[in-house]
Amino acid sequence: MCGADQDNQQNAISFLMDSGVIVAAVIGAGGSVIGGLVGGWLALVAGHRQWQRDSEAQRAERSRAAAMLIAESVAELEKAVVIYAAGESDSIGLRVAFNVFAQTAGVQAIALADRDLRSRVRNHVEWVGTFAAIADQRQVEAVLVEPMRRHADALIDALDSHVNDLPLPPYQPPPLGDAAALIEWQPVGTPGSGPLPA
Repeated sequence: MCGADQDNQQNAISFLMDSGVIVAAVIGAGGSVIGGLVGGWLALVAGHRQWQRDSEAQRAERSRAAAMLIAESVAELEKAVVIYAAGESDSIGLRVAFNVFAQTAGVQAIALADRDLRSRVRNHVEWVGTFAAIADQRQVEAVLVEPMRRHADALIDALDSHVNDLPLPPYQPPPLGDAAALIEWQPVGTPGSGPLPA
């Protein structure tokens, strides 16, 4: 290299150093890296939040669909109870309807997002199962039919509220181990406490 080339190189390096071009380039590159990292992190967080919202929406939709299937099976079972109570069917038809209901309710209740609603479904399965077992022994008393139908109606009201994103109606669990109290059972309040709220 000749002296003039070295001087030109020195001058170019000196110019770059003095004018801050290299410093600016380093700062720009570093800012790009940091901006990319921060931007990428923010995109990941936003994507995760959107995934959570989508997942919650899918769970809510699945819960509403399960509630609809359970409501349909409650209505079918109630029809079988009415037919049985009218003496137009034997206990076999009632037992078949109960088994279909219990299977639907047991499986679909898993998808219900509301624990209180799941509990109400379990109460109805237990109540109707007891009713069907008594029917198998031909010992069903007509006075047991009406409170069981009141519970079916209360359950359908709760399922309807769930499907329509409304609060569940007030509820008092039935006294399944006490036949006398069961006959007087109402969905809300205590027996003899007055009319049901509108």
